Amino acid sequence: MPTNEPPKEPKGKRMGECEGAVLEFLASRPGGVRKGDVTKHFDGRYDRSNVYRAIRALTTAQAVHEAAGMVAAAGAAR
Repeated sequence: MPTNEPPKEPKGKRMGECEGAVLEFLASRPGGVRKGDVTKHFDGRYDRSNVYRAIRALTTAQAVHEAAGMVAAAGAAR
C-alpha cells in the first residue's frame, strides 16, 4: 500500500567519546597533524586502533580532512 508520507531520513550516529576527543585535539591545532602524532597524544588514554577508527569515522562524516598521512579539522568543525 503506497502512503503519502515522505521517506524517513536515516538517523545519524552520535559521536563517541574517542571521536570527540580526536576532533577537539585537531580543532585546537592551526594546521594538520600526522596521524601517528595523534595516536601518541592519546597514548595511555585510548587504544591506537580506536584512534585510527575515530579518524576514519570523522573523515567519513567530513569533520576531518585527511591527505598523505596528515589530518586536520574541517573548517566547520573549528
